[in-house]
Amino acid sequence: MNDSHAMLLAAIAADDVAEVERIAASDIDLNLPCDHGATALFPAILRGNTDLVRVLLNHGADPNFVTPKESWEIYAPKPLDTALAARAVVDWDTYDPIVSLLQAAGATDCDGHQVPSGEAARDRALQIADPSPPPPVKLVSRRGCRLMIGLVAVLAVGGMVGLGFLVREARRAGQTMASYTPLSQVALALQNYHDTHGQFPPAYLTDDTGKPIHSWRVLILPFVEEHSLYESYDFSEPWDGPNNSKLADRMPRTFRSASEPPSTTHTNVVLITGPGTAFPGAESTRMSDITDGTQNTILLSETADSDIPWLAPRDIEVIGDIVPLGHTGDPDRPGISAVHWRHPLVVFADRIGGYRVSDQIPPEALRGMTTIAGGEPISRDELIQQGYLSTRTDELR
Repeated sequence: MNDSHAMLLAAIAADDVAEVERIAASDIDLNLPCDHGATALFPAILRGNTDLVRVLLNHGADPNFVTPKESWEIYAPKPLDTALAARAVVDWDTYDPIVSLLQAAGATDCDGHQVPSGEAARDRALQIADPSPPPPVKLVSRRGCRLMIGLVAVLAVGGMVGLGFLVREARRAGQTMASYTPLSQVALALQNYHDTHGQFPPAYLTDDTGKPIHSWRVLILPFVEEHSLYESYDFSEPWDGPNNSKLADRMPRTFRSASEPPSTTHTNVVLITGPGTAFPGAESTRMSDITDGTQNTILLSETADSDIPWLAPRDIEVIGDIVPLGHTGDPDRPGISAVHWRHPLVVFADRIGGYRVSDQIPPEALRGMTTIAGGEPISRDELIQQGYLSTRTDELR
């Protein structure tokens, strides 16, 4: 799976039909073999979004590839069956139109299952949810009846808990994939800014006293299709001045991860700043300054539970060669972090796709990945081999 596939999955998870249309219309393979992970139809089906499915089919998504490898692992051994079981507890009205599209295209899953519809699908889903009902008995005592009712209740609760777990894991997988999108979009904006200006934006602009008053996030607004918002910003006053404060609740979605609670004011997409990094402060750096190798230099990251206003010139700061990692507990010292159930994402200077980073990564290795000319012997490839970095669903340390 490449960056385009990750962005496609993120757009599907966000129900962004326009973005799915744009990506699907580009030169992207929508039909990877099942053992490598199809990247389109199955998550769109689980979203219950007919428009997404129609767009993907119109752009050549093969209806016979409806199961990505990640979902195959979650829903094994019969992913479509389990998806149907999950659909038994949600709105079937969103499922039937999708089935019509898939049936018209002759859809099957990787296990050869035909796509059922209507009452057949409901019956099949209920059978999957409760595959082994107890055999009927002719005579049952009052005590036996109570025991049977209790047993059925336990089985029902267990089944619902199991389905709830599967739905939760599917939702988390979608949120994880969607979390790649903001980082990828910001990384691409930074690259385009560099192409236009010959250098990266500074981490912040200062006033005459050296006090930071404008964030890099404002500087890249034209590169995330926010030209009007950029024109509304007043560089003659600080970020929290009278005019600019009116923009405080107009944060572009680009600056917020899908794993975090929605917000229009606070960002959790941040640069790695400080001495020796690509964003040392008010000074700008160039690609040519990264002598450690762009593949070995982290530009930006996400941070969980952020209280950073998107206009504020605040990010993750390296102080005393210490790169904050995890939930620091200090709101003034954010660290590279994510929600508790997944690893945080970072983006390197050579690409726009995110890498998951383990909380067990050696501090000196993490620091080496944030410098542009530190000469450290560690490399990204070595950290991947050691299990401290990953772009896939493989387990990290």
